[in-house]
Amino acid sequence: MPSNQRRKNTRSPKGIPVRRHNYSDIRPRKKKTSLFGPVLILFVLAIVLSLIVAAAWQKLQDSSSSSTHSDSSLAPPSSSSQGGNGPASPSSIPSMKAAVSSETSQSQESSQPDSSDGGAASGESSPAPESSSGTDYVPTSTGLSHGVPVPVSQKVDISYFDDAMFIGDSITDGISIFAPSNNATVIANTGINPSTMLTSKVFELPSGETVTLLDAAKEVDAKKIYIMIGANGISWIGKESFINQYSQIVQRLKEDHPEAIIYVQSILPVTKARSDSEPTLSNLKIDDYNASLLEMTQELEVYYLNVAEAIKDSTGSLPHEASPNDGIHFGAPTYQKWFDYLMTHVVNAGSYTFTSSSRSGEPSQSSSSGDGN
Repeated sequence: MPSNQRRKNTRSPKGIPVRRHNYSDIRPRKKKTSLFGPVLILFVLAIVLSLIVAAAWQKLQDSSSSSTHSDSSLAPPSSSSQGGNGPASPSSIPSMKAAVSSETSQSQESSQPDSSDGGAASGESSPAPESSSGTDYVPTSTGLSHGVPVPVSQKVDISYFDDAMFIGDSITDGISIFAPSNNATVIANTGINPSTMLTSKVFELPSGETVTLLDAAKEVDAKKIYIMIGANGISWIGKESFINQYSQIVQRLKEDHPEAIIYVQSILPVTKARSDSEPTLSNLKIDDYNASLLEMTQELEVYYLNVAEAIKDSTGSLPHEASPNDGIHFGAPTYQKWFDYLMTHVVNAGSYTFTSSSRSGEPSQSSSSGDGN
């Protein structure tokens, strides 16, 4: 067919000319860019940034609150809270009524021997520590950090405890019977624990009034305070509640004795036999609670004494021969170890100067009603 005839017939069935396309001019369409990804990234970054800012602000607030709380805890009590003519002096403490009868003393001596050194069991007295009579100590700034155990120091003599007060349970109460020091004041009660120390009226004052141990301690003009409690409560008081109650005790002592050096002593271990037979009073649990007490001393700015290390054996327990009966209480030789440790772990011992003193060591006083430690 001639070419002109082909052109003539190049029509659609309806006679409409067919439009020819030049496909080489067709370009691919550009894809639209989505903004969802960048927006999502910016949103996540904004959330992260806000969390960081919130955490920093919370930390700043906590730091400010802690500083304010610490400052208020160190403030001396108001004169209206003192009552009477103020705290009793150490020389007036012997007038407090002691609930430890001679019968009780003999019972404890016979039931709590420490045959390892033959002291309590054989009736031999412990060797007397070195002493310089007629001396007193005047503290200066400590220079030690809180929240770490007090390190080994220059050894002080027994007169260091002339103005010291020991507060606690039956283990502390034993100081009045077995310890080499009879010049310290002992405010203790058999069976006391962190909870009952805050509330139970178990100590009788010279007036005949029965008060809590903390109220009795307020009447003592102590310059050093040694606290040891926990053996009676660790088996059933949860650690959080235990530390909370212990903190309240320390805070109260700081308020009543703003110028005193406060030592928190570690809970002492029990014998391996007692630890194995009574999991709620195991030495592992005692160590765990002691670790929390150490942290507490940093927060409250008081000092921690790791007395437990002075009496532990190679298994980390109280030696069996020190407490063959109940696995907790011990006699004179172990108390001697305890006080040897205290006299060589003193806050800045080198800063104490000797001053003349006419004070003689008077028997310490305690209250020993109740059961347990």
